[in-house]
Amino acid sequence: MYDPLAGGNRHFDLDNVAHPGPLDVNPRHSWVPDSKRRRINLRSLITDVVISPWAEPDAVEEINLWVKSKGFPERARPSDLAGTTTPTLDEFRRFRHIASTRVLEPEIAEESHASNEELERFQEVLSTLPASRVRFLYRQRWEACRLNPGGIPRLADVQFLERTLRILEACKARGGEVD
Repeated sequence: MYDPLAGGNRHFDLDNVAHPGPLDVNPRHSWVPDSKRRRINLRSLITDVVISPWAEPDAVEEINLWVKSKGFPERARPSDLAGTTTPTLDEFRRFRHIASTRVLEPEIAEESHASNEELERFQEVLSTLPASRVRFLYRQRWEACRLNPGGIPRLADVQFLERTLRILEACKARGGEVD
């Protein structure tokens, strides 16, 4: 039976990876015009903003600023998980493998340089992609760097980020859309 409301997550690919925009493999229904926009009132959808017990102080401040700037009536509240028995972030990282199938992170990120050949090949491949895809890949690598143990990115990741930024700047100089 046909479900007219199915397929609303058009930005997920076949491997269930989220993308910043809708994908061509997930077309709109024929009854939805190309110019159709949906207005969503976030204030009616968001009932509560809860901050992780492991959020860093600058993240808490940013969340509170966002809640205030968007006109929500209440401030973000700390999670009910926070308490005297809640492990610290370091303890959580050290022992989360007990309840997870996730691969353990190395204690120290390995220090490795990317070779010039790798960087050139990387730049060639990225140059063929649309700016939106390059921006998505940049954000992915940035998040991976941010989540490294100790918050220190590997040198190779920094080199790849730098090349990605150069490509985004070139797209912007050519008049392409870059946020």
